[in-house]
Amino acid sequence: MSGGGAVVRWMFPDGHRYARFVPPLLVLTFVSGLVDAASFLGLGRVFVANMTGNVVFLGFALSGVAQLSAPASAVALAGFLAGAATGGAWRREAGPGGLFAPLVTAQALLVALALAGQAADWGRYPVLVPLACGMGLQNALVHRLGVPDLTTTVMTRTLTGLAVDRPGRGTVRRGASVAVLAAGALTGGLLHAHAGAEGALATALALLLLLAVVPAARRWHDDEPASGHGPPPERKQERGSALSRTGAASPTVAEQWRETRRRETRRKEMRGSEAMTILKTYARLWVDDLDRALPLLERLTGERPHLRLAFHGIRLGAIGDFLVIAGPAEERAKYTHASATVVVHDLDALRETLEAAGATITTPATEGPTGRFLYARHADGAGVEYVEWNAELLSRIIHPPEPPAE
Repeated sequence: MSGGGAVVRWMFPDGHRYARFVPPLLVLTFVSGLVDAASFLGLGRVFVANMTGNVVFLGFALSGVAQLSAPASAVALAGFLAGAATGGAWRREAGPGGLFAPLVTAQALLVALALAGQAADWGRYPVLVPLACGMGLQNALVHRLGVPDLTTTVMTRTLTGLAVDRPGRGTVRRGASVAVLAAGALTGGLLHAHAGAEGALATALALLLLLAVVPAARRWHDDEPASGHGPPPERKQERGSALSRTGAASPTVAEQWRETRRRETRRKEMRGSEAMTILKTYARLWVDDLDRALPLLERLTGERPHLRLAFHGIRLGAIGDFLVIAGPAEERAKYTHASATVVVHDLDALRETLEAAGATITTPATEGPTGRFLYARHADGAGVEYVEWNAELLSRIIHPPEPPAE
């Protein structure tokens, strides 16, 4: 799995709780192309994975286009929804990582049933229904995992992100998704031309069984942080702090700095790699005069402000874990809909996570004096500003250079 780990680190260098599922999700994306090739070319112009296309086909068929079948498109939609509902309801409170193997196994059984029906010439619908149900299961699993940019079937938003967002790790993930789906469709078309729909379905079944039962793939199926995104085994066995091991009664500044960084790293590792997405969180304080407010905060935090700037009629000061916002009341009121400011590593990946969780992006990603920011309203109504800092602030505040040894 070293190759798979390299792919994970390449696409999610700062981690994601389910980033270890990148390789199997790409395999499922390839399966989507295979299965849609088998259904479209072998079952009469109907999709079982691409439901956007099916909705359009249904409309065309209802308008009287002779080459399309309204019943086939409707049955595919119904089967897909049934599979998705089952995948969403099954063990709803369980972690999705632990559901990967059983749901993929169920999908493999459905594809096997469809393959048997195709080989025995049972007709269109005995093949169409299990394929559509299986793709619904797959999409439910992908939705529950919520890995950014790896939807395995839907490419409209993926292509939009490629065109709209600036290049980054999200570009790599989206490009890989599009390329793998196209490769699956191409392979499915070639197999159909030489071996019929059975060839494409047999290949899809083999890949699903590989994901479900091969022992080498087992590490994808639990809900622990992925290999390559946590410390090596010997690191996990450490006990006690660095200071207690040295036996120093009065640690130096350099030792204190290293101990603080070690504890922060360990805490993030214990919480899972997804926590590493958030780099810093600020509580917002609203004041009339920034210069009058900062001295008290300096005494309370024992720190000096690490960021001060003016922005659109207000003045900002960051000190400790507080973001102080000063200015006339009418100017401050423009920003009171957000209760906190959160610094993240990848704003594009964060947006995908927020939208998957039902949040509304109230202000899209915009360039600002510290980098890029967006405002979001969570599904529970909470308003938050998310910021992706520029390289200078990251190196100065988040990743400061280690002080010289004393």
